[in-house]
Amino acid sequence: WHPKAVCSTDDMKDVVQYAYARGVTVMPEFDIPGHGSWGKGYPDLMGCDTVLDPTNPDVYTFLKSFLQEMLDVFPSEYIFLGGDEVNADCWLQNPEIKAWMNRHNMVDPKELFDYFWQNVTSEILPDLGRKVGVWQSDKIDIKPSLLP
Repeated sequence: WHPKAVCSTDDMKDVVQYAYARGVTVMPEFDIPGHGSWGKGYPDLMGCDTVLDPTNPDVYTFLKSFLQEMLDVFPSEYIFLGGDEVNADCWLQNPEIKAWMNRHNMVDPKELFDYFWQNVTSEILPDLGRKVGVWQSDKIDIKPSLLP
């Protein structure tokens, strides 16, 4: 990362317009819940180094606001949310998340991963009005039944 390697909203809109004029759709990947750099700007949303905390209601409030803002920049009919390469085991290393899982009768981080996607699907996606793209992974997969 470098301070000069940052795009403003106007820069991103210019790229989208340039691509559109040439028949190309720009569809960025907003990688949730993990292997992103969300913690650089919002460390309180992190459950561990590179994975969001699914037990924190502020995560869903932030994602809804952020993704809604990005719809103005990227008008594609799709929104790509990654979902792959999540080190869900790191949640077990966080005492607060581990305690939350115990209170909710969860023992496997895959259950918490499913919980995250249930919340994204019910609280965020309906207001976005976009088709959703996600990756499949060899580590942990999003159950298709959890997506719209």
